[in-house]
Amino acid sequence: MAWNDVQTASDNITHTEWNTMVTYIVRNVSIQTSYCSASQGSVVLANATSGTVSVWLPVSPTRGDIVDVQKIDSSGNSVVVGGNGLTINDDTTFTISSQYESYTFTTDTVKWYII
Repeated sequence: MAWNDVQTASDNITHTEWNTMVTYIVRNVSIQTSYCSASQGSVVLANATSGTVSVWLPVSPTRGDIVDVQKIDSSGNSVVVGGNGLTINDDTTFTISSQYESYTFTTDTVKWYII
């Protein structure tokens, strides 16, 4: 069955967007301790025990891309998420300060949003 066979007129999604939705089933989970350039579908577990962790959201994202970020340590250091040229809820970066605080980021290709 081709992707067109399951799309209805009300779906209004492209082939690329359909492929992006299907890839959410397989997630890339990684533990980061300093710098991370996240890819679509990433789950970033940030350990800031040794210092600030920088997480950069994907460059040139596709509408609907999703990245999850969680701070997993109890230190006073932060996890700073950057939009790679796009804003995150109208700010250039977003800071995560507390252990087990987590956020899901998605995009319309113009901005990143926290959902």
